[in-house]
Amino acid sequence: MMFEPTEERLRRAAGGQAEFELIGSLLLDESAIDDIGRLISPEHFASDRLRVVYDVLLRLRREDRPTTAEAVAAAMGEQDGLVEELLQAMELVPNALNAEYHARRIVEDFKRRTFRQAMAESNQELTRVDRSADETLSEH
Repeated sequence: MMFEPTEERLRRAAGGQAEFELIGSLLLDESAIDDIGRLISPEHFASDRLRVVYDVLLRLRREDRPTTAEAVAAAMGEQDGLVEELLQAMELVPNALNAEYHARRIVEDFKRRTFRQAMAESNQELTRVDRSADETLSEH
């Protein structure tokens, strides 16, 4: 049986790639953090690890400290393989020119995840047998 990725899996992989590439861009150009910080917040990241990395980058920049891969890893407690992972992210992007593009993709992915979650919760509410559809709809 051959594995064929679904459209959803491909979208998630592309979203994760955007997060990784954004981090690489921000590590290449610390001034890009200022503009990107206005567009997205750590909550927009799907990846827990990259969410923390982004949060650390924002904090280091606010404190006017270096935002190198080594500085981020040190601020995060030198987690196993983190410096190598961050250096890999930097190698993916030639410069930070596309940082805004990656940030906008991350926000779009966040909106889609939020919408899917809201729809799933609404769907779950509608399947409850202890309440009528009218009761459920009147609350929303």
